Amino acid sequence: MINKTLRKRYKIKKDRHNCGYHMGVLRKKHHCSSSVVYSSCSKKNLEIKAPRQNSVSKLEPYRETIEVWMLEQMKKSKRKRLSIRALHSHLIALHPDVTFSEKSVSRYIAKLRQILATKNGSFLTLTHEAHECQADFGKFFYYNIDGKEIEGECVALSFPSSGACYMQVFPGKSTESMLTAMQNIFYHIGGVPKDIWLDNDSCFVAVASFKNNRERPLTALFKSFVEHFGFRPVFMNRCAGNEKGAVENALGYLRRNLLVPLPTIVDFDEFNRGLIILSEKQTDRLHYRKTFRIHDRFNEDVKSFLPLPAVKFVCESHYRCKVDNIGCARINKNKAYFVDPKYKGSYVNAVQSYGRCVITADDGTVLYDGKRLYRRELQENIDLASILSVIVKYPNSIAALPIVRSLPRAVQLFIATALPKELEQFVRNMAMIYKMSDMQKTALVAEICATERKFSKKDFLRVYESLS
Repeated sequence: MINKTLRKRYKIKKDRHNCGYHMGVLRKKHHCSSSVVYSSCSKKNLEIKAPRQNSVSKLEPYRETIEVWMLEQMKKSKRKRLSIRALHSHLIALHPDVTFSEKSVSRYIAKLRQILATKNGSFLTLTHEAHECQADFGKFFYYNIDGKEIEGECVALSFPSSGACYMQVFPGKSTESMLTAMQNIFYHIGGVPKDIWLDNDSCFVAVASFKNNRERPLTALFKSFVEHFGFRPVFMNRCAGNEKGAVENALGYLRRNLLVPLPTIVDFDEFNRGLIILSEKQTDRLHYRKTFRIHDRFNEDVKSFLPLPAVKFVCESHYRCKVDNIGCARINKNKAYFVDPKYKGSYVNAVQSYGRCVITADDGTVLYDGKRLYRRELQENIDLASILSVIVKYPNSIAALPIVRSLPRAVQLFIATALPKELEQFVRNMAMIYKMSDMQKTALVAEICATERKFSKKDFLRVYESLS
């Protein structure tokens, strides 16, 4: 209490002698009475000393340990970081003879964060030429045809000189997605920027380990795309999102204005044709900092762009992959497409676009033609109808197949509890019915027979004829 009073008197005296404030001003500023102001400024109190500076914290000897802990936490996701209470317990465990409270640790970390923030330095304002562009990926959410909420990837191209920005959306992140978005925007605006600023993403850079000043080795598809359109890719430093802040802000702006409320997307090509027009309408406004209209300045910038090539680029990747023992062709070791078990050990050809994958044998037989699987879809897309004739020889393996989960509940229970001979006969009869009809009717017949616990050939044919 005495220290607070002395500190208050010192501040009053300092304002009086250094700043020349009147007594009334001092009374209002320090919220005190006139007697306190007069006594603080009297000659008797001239020997009042300045309050003692903050002493060294008890945690200063352990600063190195705390800094290492903070840097480790910053590398983790926010949901995986430990609390200050965990750090306090860790320090107490390392130094049980030292006493400091959890509040002291919290205050010390707050000061330490300010010190570490000043070491990062400040950012400088960047200037961009009319022929420059920035591109980046971002995440968004949409509804599919079934009304299910799904996470997708959006691509934004920003032109910092004018402030124009365009967006395209895709079901996942891939090189084909970025190149398709770029090409759609290039042909819409009628030109190709000379320089495009990019991240060190695996979609563009083939090798992950390189120094900041080293030339980036490009992936095969992106290198062909660069040579086709003739622009120069400019790669940023690692962990330096501020170097292309225009496209970072453009992603958030377009996502908040064009993708809210969540859209329902059935065909991405059709949706992107409308999205690029909506993106262009956003340019019909004044620049947020300058006086010109974005649309007018961008039309002037397009004149400095490179001309478009006469032929469009085919944004597809070609692979030569081997079929494993399950009958799946694995592309890039993380995407499995079921083709046919009889092709196991042989090599097949795969062609991938951003949303479609086609796998063919050497003789031209189409083995798979459907949706492309992204990293979050790592299941083996096995079709039970294609392998019924194969698993007849090994009926016990059917219980281990993920596709069994798509069968009716009664069939799943029968497969899990049936004896080996019963299961073999049941699978043979399913294969027989499938040759006579489709997979939907086969599953219905199997469900009825499994419920009635009748799995002979006559029973399957009787149920099939009753449903026909």
